[in-house]
Amino acid sequence: WFHGFFFIAANLQVPYWQVAGAGFSKAAGIFKVRSDFVGPNTYDPKAERDAIDQAVQQKATGILLGVTDPALLKDSIDKATAAGIPVITMDSDAPASKRLFFIGTNNYQVGLTGGVRLAQALNGKGNVVVFTMPDQHNMQDRLRGYRDVLEHTPNIKIVRIVDIQGDPRIAFDTTTQIIGKEKDQVDAFVCLEAQSGNFLARL
Repeated sequence: WFHGFFFIAANLQVPYWQVAGAGFSKAAGIFKVRSDFVGPNTYDPKAERDAIDQAVQQKATGILLGVTDPALLKDSIDKATAAGIPVITMDSDAPASKRLFFIGTNNYQVGLTGGVRLAQALNGKGNVVVFTMPDQHNMQDRLRGYRDVLEHTPNIKIVRIVDIQGDPRIAFDTTTQIIGKEKDQVDAFVCLEAQSGNFLARL
């Protein structure tokens, strides 16, 4: 059996998770405990669920989890907890699960701050396209923050919400299409997650 700590990331190919994994490994070295950094190589909530179940089968000491789909992962998180394996969520939460606690940003506040900056940049008027992954709890909170700010700036409208489905190419292709055919109808893009922002920065 493994008898160590698992960090199950949402997507091993994303630099954000690679940096987090390096920190996890360093901490394991400091505390002289075994660790494993695992997860899918693409955005794949079902594969992430399988990784949780496998960690439970290997009798993990504890699990750190970057949540993709909280509804899909809830039962596996709860099974881990029932087996005596503490689960801590990070970056995105699964609040309806029996996870021990959540470590991460106040994502609603992120949305509020982003909404204020957006309103300033647009001088209170414009059409906005939002890139997100709507199943993720952190993205929901960020979008709620934006919406709450934009309620006070009625001349700024979210005209389209794009689910990138964990694939930044969707953001790239959608943006390219908009710039080519709808440029006069869109004044700003908002990226609620890092992958689409990285691709848009290249345009």
